[in-house]
Amino acid sequence: MMIVYWQTIAQPDACVAAICASECADIPADLLCGAWFADSLRITDIQVGEVIVARHDADPLHIARRDAFIALMQRTQPIPSLIVLRCARGERYLIDGYARFRALRAMGVA
Repeated sequence: MMIVYWQTIAQPDACVAAICASECADIPADLLCGAWFADSLRITDIQVGEVIVARHDADPLHIARRDAFIALMQRTQPIPSLIVLRCARGERYLIDGYARFRALRAMGVA
């Protein structure tokens, strides 16, 4: 069984705001406001855009990012957390961290 070490996020609100401002401009701002917090959940509880995963798996830049995270995990180095949006009905969608998610999947964690 692989143990994944996650980086600690001291201020989740500030972290999410910064990442989303630079990488997730297509997500409506009203979905991103509110209290963000660090939490634990099973990878299998996170819904991902499989179209995005497939596109990233075919792109050398995204493959290199995934492989860099695999190398960190193999060396038991902490990786940044995934950013997951919980919707009103309770669904949890991955909004940032596809390279990390794909690395977890490649390592048999997801």
